[in-house]
Amino acid sequence: MGAEFTRLFEEFELLAALAYLTLSTSLEDLQATLGKPGHDFAWSPIGRAAWHEQVREQILESWAMPETNAAILKAGFANKSAEYYKLAIESLGRLAGRMRWG
Repeated sequence: MGAEFTRLFEEFELLAALAYLTLSTSLEDLQATLGKPGHDFAWSPIGRAAWHEQVREQILESWAMPETNAAILKAGFANKSAEYYKLAIESLGRLAGRMRWG
């Protein structure tokens, strides 16, 4: 049960981070931010999923599946925009890459 709880909790954290980006960063700002050298991500409260790479990658891979992707967009995340969603996931990955421990 511990591994299942961890995955569900970290998926919640990543959805919260995606919601935060959706509400705080426009598509244009996200595009500009991802193009900046040195600080190429938009900050969001990503939680422990930032350093738990194995679980984070499993979650993001599942989000790339067409049915999951469609459900997330239909729920209103990423302003229901496939382009925004792709860029937001890229930003979350870059942010997490900067926050690794050890």
